[in-house]
Amino acid sequence: MARETKEVQDLSWGKPDIYAAPIVGGVEGDWFLLPPSIEGSTTMEVTKGDKKEAKVEGGDVEIVKYNKNTYALVTEIRYALEDKGLRKKPFTDDDGIVGGIYAIKLVPENPKAAGVYIRRAKVSMEPSYSSEDGINLKYTFDALRTKGNPTCEFGVVTPPDVSSSSTSASSSTSAPTA
Repeated sequence: MARETKEVQDLSWGKPDIYAAPIVGGVEGDWFLLPPSIEGSTTMEVTKGDKKEAKVEGGDVEIVKYNKNTYALVTEIRYALEDKGLRKKPFTDDDGIVGGIYAIKLVPENPKAAGVYIRRAKVSMEPSYSSEDGINLKYTFDALRTKGNPTCEFGVVTPPDVSSSSTSASSSTSAPTA
């Protein structure tokens, strides 16, 4: 008897679009699209919450408790000099420290597939250099807890409206809209 196979069409793999919006006064500001990520560099790093065991005499475990997971979305982009008009850094940093809090949306290549929405994230950056790849900028978006919402949401993510001039935090300085 032949076994039926169902093709999985809505996988989250492929080239994602990553969007960011500054949080100003608790409200998402204007969204901007980050430059394309280096192939294979975008990952969601989940750290499992600490495990606590209540042991009884003899070493048996009576009950186990876990702390919550933590989440960090990581991606790398290639650096190009701004004065050449090639690409701007998406965030202004001071030795890797990016000021403020940002909302982050990752929309997979197939927008009907599950993506990632982080309502509040702290951003940091690590530059690197190799003769093979040149200068790369590794951005880490550490998810922060929001009252009444999950720290990190997985599901279909609607791409935000982005004006063609909004390509970095420094270029999206207009007042936030509700």
